[in-house]
Amino acid sequence: MNQVVVRFLYAVLVASAAAPVMAHPEYQKGFLDQYTKGPGVDKDFRKLARSAKCYVCHQGKEDRTNYNRYGEALTAHLSEKDKKDKAKLAQALETVAAQPSDGEGSATFGELIVRGELPGGPLEECKKEPTGG
Repeated sequence: MNQVVVRFLYAVLVASAAAPVMAHPEYQKGFLDQYTKGPGVDKDFRKLARSAKCYVCHQGKEDRTNYNRYGEALTAHLSEKDKKDKAKLAQALETVAAQPSDGEGSATFGELIVRGELPGGPLEECKKEPTGG
């Protein structure tokens, strides 16, 4: 019985010491509000973005601290405390939209979105676990 309690407390300690993960429904909602609502929004992109869910920013599902290129760019402008700050999120989305998606000379994240593409890459690629390091 004592070992069970010790193991449980150890598990709680390890879980609480883990780095915070920036996977928040507020960020997903902000992205969807900014890019999939309003007149003139491509219905196919709306459907794609909604079905992508967390994969708009994340790479794979095993470790929610793995981000695709778009997620890395976005999290550089946000912190854990910003999850309820809609204005800061909107500003971060706008700032990142102007950044190159894959280095100098590449399309910006915003240009990819206008083309109807997910900014972090094709959905099937974003679902794959990252390789190497």
